[in-house]
Amino acid sequence: MLSSELFNLYLEEALCSNPILRGKYLHGSIKAYAEDLVCSFDSREDGERVFAAFEALHDTWSLQINKEKSTALSDLPLKTIAGIKVADRPKYLGMPVCLDNME
Repeated sequence: MLSSELFNLYLEEALCSNPILRGKYLHGSIKAYAEDLVCSFDSREDGERVFAAFEALHDTWSLQINKEKSTALSDLPLKTIAGIKVADRPKYLGMPVCLDNME
């Protein structure tokens, strides 16, 4: 439990070092628990900017997104965003995640 909190402190510093990610984080559009992240974005272009900003953290902060294990949740007819597969109902810890609050 403590290691998750320590990682979140490190992650917060990394996110706030990038203007795009800082805005998303302070707005509440990025939530994290250790290495698990949820980030909301408004469009494909916004998602591509966010993923590019995450990639920019690698050199300084040694952080990177594992694109093979990641999924973007979208109700748009997209197959990928920035090389990350898109699903309308992915699973997290075996539980489906969906856009509709009623499901």
